[in-house]
Order: sequence, then structure tokens, then C-alpha cells
Amino acid sequence: AMAIGYDWLYDYLDETQREKIRTNIVEKGFEPLMEDYRDTERQRHYKWSVAELPNNWNTVCNGGAIMAALAIGDEEPYSADILNEAIISLESSVNLFAPDGAWFEGLAYWGYTINYLARAVTSMESALGTDYGFFKAPGIKNTGYYVYDLTGPGGPFNFSDMANDYINAPEIFWIAEKLGDENLTVLRLNDMEERNITGSVRDILWYSAEPDTRKVDMNLDSP
Repeated sequence: AMAIGYDWLYDYLDETQREKIRTNIVEKGFEPLMEDYRDTERQRHYKWSVAELPNNWNTVCNGGAIMAALAIGDEEPYSADILNEAIISLESSVNLFAPDGAWFEGLAYWGYTINYLARAVTSMESALGTDYGFFKAPGIKNTGYYVYDLTGPGGPFNFSDMANDYINAPEIFWIAEKLGDENLTVLRLNDMEERNITGSVRDILWYSAEPDTRKVDMNLDSP
């Protein structure tokens, strides 16, 4: 939130406000993050950055770190170290989308995870001109269909920490735009129109073009 606000509202902030935001990003974000990356002694108990099995925490923390580092990178030298650590650490969770795009923590945490992955990847593309290959990681190009493979007329297959609610995932438009996949675009539009799922500013950012057809062409699991 601080990263997006600082970047998008930069021209509307005075220098006192900018300095306050940068200081708090460093003191309340970067310094605790570096303790986690280097696994130094600290009061926090959950060691998400060195966990044997990474989970949504990894993508959420690293996604936020990447956005913050890019937002103030030209004004805060510490950002380079954070960005380097975050990109390396993020690999371990992104690899868990392999081989077919599924997420082991269920649909709810898939939504949380893909939210921050999309923000991190698009931020790197915008600021650096590259996503360092994260979108090409095994399983990522298929992960948009994970939502629909696990969702039926009665709702989602709600295993793990998941309520019986349809997933609201604007990132479907992001994946659809990256792949040029009209099926995913139509599926997201249908979510909003037929299931009364509320759109967000991220839908506006990632929606590319009206599809040629509103018919979904998906293969059945079996003939």
C-alpha cells in the first residue's frame, strides 16, 4: 500500500510527506525484512523466508518488498539489497505452481498469492523492463484455469482454508493479457456478470480488449 501510494501520488505529496513515507518503509518494512532474509535473532517467531516449504507468506512479503524497493529505489540505497533478496526468495514459492498451475493451499490462498505475484511482476516490468522470467516459471501460464477447474455451479471445491465463496481474481485479466487468451478474459467477464463478483481497479488496469466471442472453449477432462 505504501509503495503504490508513494509511486502513484508522488507528484501530489510534499517533501515532508515523501520523507515520512520513505522512512517508515525502511524502518517498518526493510529492516524487519532483512532480519528475515538473513535469519538473524528477532522477536518474530515465524520464519517464512527460510521455511522448508514456502507458502503464501513468501509471495506476499516478497511481492510487497519488491514494490517498495522499486518505489523508493532511486532515493533509498538500501532498496537494492532488499530487491536482490526478495527476487531470490520469491523463486522458492513461484516454483510451487509447477507443473500445472495448482496451488497447494487451496483457492483462497491461491488468490492471495497470485495477487502479490502479479503486482510484483508488473512492477518489475514497468520499472526495470523485465520480470526476470517469473511469468515463464512452470505452471504460471496454466494457473488462471486452476480457479475454474475447481469451481462448479454450486461453488468452489473449498479444501484447505477456504470458504464456500467464488474467488474474486482480477489477476485473471492479467494472465489473459499476457497470454493473449480470450478464454480467460471471457471467464473473468462471466464471473462479474453471472456471479455478481465486483470488479476492482486491477480489472481496469489489466483488461485489454473486448473478446471476439463470449463463448468459452475449454477442453473437458475426459471425452
